[in-house]
Amino acid sequence: MKTLFIVGLRMISLTPRKIINALILTGIFIIIIMPDVVFGLLFELLHFLFELLLEFAHLLFEAVESVLDTLIEHLFDTGLHDTQVIVYYILLAAILYGLFRLSLRIPGICRRAKENLLISWTVYKTRTAVYWQDMTLMKKIKWFAIVVTVLTLYVMFGM
Repeated sequence: MKTLFIVGLRMISLTPRKIINALILTGIFIIIIMPDVVFGLLFELLHFLFELLLEFAHLLFEAVESVLDTLIEHLFDTGLHDTQVIVYYILLAAILYGLFRLSLRIPGICRRAKENLLISWTVYKTRTAVYWQDMTLMKKIKWFAIVVTVLTLYVMFGM
């Protein structure tokens, strides 16, 4: 589906690919112009999501504790203090068992992550080296000029 816009005497067709490219360029431009605002907003969003996750975990823990309190109190006909002690030790045992199971898996996870990181880094270095070697001298000079210009503008206006 193409949308046509008349600009002056020319018609411009907008395909989804052109729209996506325009949005990506707009995002890059905004990040270059206002990095402190963009990264501040990103950090605030991550902070909000982290707080939301902690609040959900707390509510889940309270719900499990409440269910265990009610179950223990009715099954064993205990008082408030005895129920709380039993529930405490049940939760402590469950958490320690979960941590034990996690500690058994951590070395394998770290080993796989290290191997994947090394493979990814090697592939990235190889692709970058091949790309750089295939470029002409003029393209290399253009790349260098673009990088220097962007860094200069960032230092002058971004900080």
